[in-house]
Amino acid sequence: GKGVGEIVTGKLVELCGMDAGHVSAEAAKALKDVVRAHPGTRFAVAPVLPSCLRSVQGSGGRSALVWMLGEHGDIVVEAPYVLERLVDGYDSNGPAVNLALLAACVKLFFKRPPEMQGMLGRMLEKATNDVSSQDLHDKALFYYRLLQAGPEKAEQVVTSNDQNIDAERGFAEDDVKETVKALTREFNTLSVVYGSKSEHFIGEQFRIGGGGGG
Repeated sequence: GKGVGEIVTGKLVELCGMDAGHVSAEAAKALKDVVRAHPGTRFAVAPVLPSCLRSVQGSGGRSALVWMLGEHGDIVVEAPYVLERLVDGYDSNGPAVNLALLAACVKLFFKRPPEMQGMLGRMLEKATNDVSSQDLHDKALFYYRLLQAGPEKAEQVVTSNDQNIDAERGFAEDDVKETVKALTREFNTLSVVYGSKSEHFIGEQFRIGGGGGG
């Protein structure tokens, strides 16, 4: 029979296709995490991404689907054309979707250059001229300069930032959340300056409540 992973993936794909706003958007975000943790599921997920994108609303869910198209568009025949429609509709996407779209266009360019070259150029032009989002503008400028340095070097840099994860170690974002919680507890200390918990730079005897007697 099917494994648990296949069943969960199948159910999330089904939920993504529902005309149920919030539900389909949350399913899309969960699906992104499943694919990151279990790259083998991409063969079941990738082919349905274009149809999911037609039904999912909300920037979070759509950004997740666009990200997956960039990562796994090498096995989705129509991926470049789906992204091209989004590039053409740049002004109505919103900053979050456009950030994901920029990254997806760059990633897919290295996998399918003939189909992506023209639209990547248009995407970079739109984003570098976008004064409404500094983050988007800066990232587009970074990619533009990186590509000018040479496609091979650019590919090394872009693909080295692989967002797949070790399923046993968990998500890097979770580590960040735990660090933020710890820093919040130590807000009026040097922990905030160093961006690290006090245990990493203060001996136990000197920590507050650390038991260093007088």
